[in-house]
Amino acid sequence: SGATACSEVCLMIYQPVCGSDGVTYGNDCILGIAQCKSGGAITQVSDGQCPSSSTSSSGSATTGCPEVCIEIYKPVCGSDGVTYANSCFLGIAACKNPSITQASSTYGDGSSAASGCPDVCYTLYAPVCGSDGVTYGNECELEVASCNHPELHITKVGDTVTPLTPTCPDICFTLYAPVCGSDGVTYSNSCKLGIASCNHPELHLTKVSDGACS
Repeated sequence: SGATACSEVCLMIYQPVCGSDGVTYGNDCILGIAQCKSGGAITQVSDGQCPSSSTSSSGSATTGCPEVCIEIYKPVCGSDGVTYANSCFLGIAACKNPSITQASSTYGDGSSAASGCPDVCYTLYAPVCGSDGVTYGNECELEVASCNHPELHITKVGDTVTPLTPTCPDICFTLYAPVCGSDGVTYSNSCKLGIASCNHPELHLTKVSDGACS
């Protein structure tokens, strides 16, 4: 069966699209899986959610609601009074409960802390110095800290002169796009090389070339 060759993995970013079967898919990748499994019978009709009157044969108007968002802290208030870390998290809630909409780009009424502060960031090493003297792995990590400490802000891009507790990312997307480091090591992707560079600044690691080292 051709279905066995269909992908089962998508980057779960909420960018809804409407399928020709009347189902709202979390993003075009999720719809692509359905299209593959249906032998091409399902196609994309439009960007955005399907009209509310459309339902799948199972009675559900939405499928493939993402569970994960890139953790950039740009709070939005939902019509349910909840402050979501960003519009993607609100989108997930709206995917599961279409009655929820974005009320404003400010904080909610505080009646629920379900969304909380982000605690995971995209693992790009682009250090920034915080007003607390700490070097953060990237701006997102500082935003996470400032969620709990609003007075915190960026003082400069790059490492602090005397970093107190530098934070290096330790997780990367499992994308195999090998690069060769100046230490002669082949890293599975540039993110992995960035982590090594962060953890071993004395090596002054840089990317020599794309692809595996020769």
